[in-house]
Amino acid sequence: MKKLILSILTIFVFFGNHLPQKCIQTTVDFLGQTQSICVSDSTAIQILWGAAPNDILAFDHQLLDNQLLHKISQQYSLDVATIYALNRLYEIPRNKDAQDKYLSVIDSIEKNIPLEKIKILKSKYFLFVPGLAYKEAPSTGADLARQMRLFKLLGIKNKLIETGEYALAEQNAQIIADEIIETSKKWKDIVLVSVSKGSLETAIALGKLLGEEQLKSVSSWVSVGGILRGSPVADQYLKAPKSWLARFVLWSKGHSAEVVRDVSHQFKSVTFNSLNFPVHIKTIHFVGIPLTSQVHKRIKARYCSLQKNFGPNDGLTTITDALTMHGIVISELGLDHYFKDENIDIKTLALACLL
Repeated sequence: MKKLILSILTIFVFFGNHLPQKCIQTTVDFLGQTQSICVSDSTAIQILWGAAPNDILAFDHQLLDNQLLHKISQQYSLDVATIYALNRLYEIPRNKDAQDKYLSVIDSIEKNIPLEKIKILKSKYFLFVPGLAYKEAPSTGADLARQMRLFKLLGIKNKLIETGEYALAEQNAQIIADEIIETSKKWKDIVLVSVSKGSLETAIALGKLLGEEQLKSVSSWVSVGGILRGSPVADQYLKAPKSWLARFVLWSKGHSAEVVRDVSHQFKSVTFNSLNFPVHIKTIHFVGIPLTSQVHKRIKARYCSLQKNFGPNDGLTTITDALTMHGIVISELGLDHYFKDENIDIKTLALACLL
């Protein structure tokens, strides 16, 4: 049965997905650090070296959204759109300040320099919100087990909010809201950390279900690869024949196909646009976006399907769809939605220290 499902998925998703083969190598300061980068065309090189063509600079006066980045990727290339987006986000003062501090903390950790900020973290209480299928597929990292073990080792108090693996976003948002209310009775400095679909559910809890008084103990929210507006990948499975496949696969696992609609970009964008977030909560978005030369086989099919209509993405969501209006953005060029990195523990701690 599993072989049959994989075969069908291959026919539906993988057929006809191609990425540029050309790769131009350069070493340059980008996003606050010296990086060796391989891009598909010379225009991307120009942007990296601060010599963007006037046609590219003209985009600076437009809203940075999916439409603009798709236009740039179609007119130039995916790599140009990716470099342009990340560079423009970094140029925002609050993002540049946070990114530089994040890199500074990483440097201190790697040099074994004691961090006084760890003591401050021990006065906070971390609530972790997992992603889709976090128990069924822990290898994705959606269960946040690695981060929780690290915090426990450091003496930082934390707890996993056990949401429904395949429950609808509104249902899980209520679980999160209830946990925040209960935890607030004992802790006055709560930090929420959410991943993927868990970030959508956290957003609904913060922006719809809870009032400012109920959230006064929540000081910060860290969203990692947040599918805040749903995923366009799910949209592809709303209509036949792909919807038949989705229903069959979910049915075989004992789950409702309603979850596909529930995480779709088409429907969840509407939900997200209705949310109102409390201004006192410091929000940090940890975003990983690969260049075409960095796309791993685990996301290649989804990456290629999304780039056709949306441009740069992490394999499940786009750059701009992972952000809130006033959130601080920390970018990792080369990582994707699963944030597979041998230094992820160091980067997790660096993110926490930004709080």
